[in-house]
Amino acid sequence: MVKPEVALQQVVACGFETAQVKSDDMLQEDVIDIPSVATIGDGQLECVARASIRTSYYVIFPAPSKDAYQAIYWRLSREQAKVDARAWLAQRGLLDHLPVYDPRKSDIAAFARTLENLCGEKAAHALKPMGGMATFDEDVLLAGGMDQDSFWCLTNAATVSGYPLGFIGHETGPGDK
Repeated sequence: MVKPEVALQQVVACGFETAQVKSDDMLQEDVIDIPSVATIGDGQLECVARASIRTSYYVIFPAPSKDAYQAIYWRLSREQAKVDARAWLAQRGLLDHLPVYDPRKSDIAAFARTLENLCGEKAAHALKPMGGMATFDEDVLLAGGMDQDSFWCLTNAATVSGYPLGFIGHETGPGDK
């Protein structure tokens, strides 16, 4: 885990000398806060986004720059996720067997089965196609048959192949099970 001071140094090196580490109550973690600044260039925003991705520290910009930063951050984050996913699959000898999802030609349900087969027996029936995308089948997750490697295999395979996999959450209260 990277220390907050290291993340702060990387953000300061991008030209934000007034950046500071602060505790965020909502996120319940330390974040890097950049107070109001006069002008910010796209190069600086990209520098900060790369520092955030490297260190895993969330960076907060003031309102005028927040949207521009978020657009750059999420673009770079998706690119890095693909690099990491490719490396994960390659390390396990799966990358060369991964097909590419084509939304115009691929059948979403059939492609789900292809990814499950690629990822092994414990990934069987784990993906649930719905409305032009897929998510994890809640019943399969609750049954406990899918291990962590199978979960990451499906997630990484979807990321690299272009398969539209998303997560659907359900809010629960303190007494809910």
